[in-house]
Amino acid sequence: MISKGYLILFIMLTQFACVRKAIIPNSIEIGNSTGMIITQLDSTLIPSRFTPTSFLMDLNTDGENDLNFYLDYSYSPGGGAHGNIKVKFLNNKIAFKGAKFDENVYIRLDTSYVNFKPPAIEKKVVRSYYFIPNGAKDSISSINIYPFKTLALDKGNIIFTDDNFESGETSLHIDNQFTNDSSYKTYTSGDTTYTFFVNQKINENPFPWNKEIHFGFKLDDKSGSRLGWIKFNILDISRIKIIETAIQKS
Repeated sequence: MISKGYLILFIMLTQFACVRKAIIPNSIEIGNSTGMIITQLDSTLIPSRFTPTSFLMDLNTDGENDLNFYLDYSYSPGGGAHGNIKVKFLNNKIAFKGAKFDENVYIRLDTSYVNFKPPAIEKKVVRSYYFIPNGAKDSISSINIYPFKTLALDKGNIIFTDDNFESGETSLHIDNQFTNDSSYKTYTSGDTTYTFFVNQKINENPFPWNKEIHFGFKLDDKSGSRLGWIKFNILDISRIKIIETAIQKS
């Protein structure tokens, strides 16, 4: 027969075991489903012309959206196609894994002739800036000092709760920006008149296209700090496929 004292102790221990808070590991391996809640999405986002598209994410299913994937697209015969893809943070509970580092900006000059009809020849120079060198003609124009930048992670990478995380808008693609040089020159050589003007073109594709990559994140909720990832594929300037999300079990 169990004594009254042992019975009370047994009940207390049982109750403690039931309410004990689970310990959430302080690291995860990207792509490893052990201890993770995986949500398959396989959603391709395609904005229509002049009509932006948004995709809201509630990563821990608490009824509050955490992220918004925002895409816009436009096209005109003279200006061509323009698109932007951004991730907007909707609260201060979530942050992306990143790092602090400097980044080179490369410059390239390309010349084209837009009018061959004598006596005038218009000569157009496009000054292009890239964050990844495009060829042998490229040289370093400047160095940008980034206090923090979100990292693209691959399967097998490991992230920890004490890594560098930061909230804020993250651009997956920034569209080409053109600026006409207002101080273009006209000069004559022999019987030929040259009109020289410059366009500036900025190309920023901080993440690779047509490759499955991940953003690692840390989300703070009532369970504690939970790590996870978002798996996606940037298809072009205005299309993205969101493949899955994963977050640690609470």
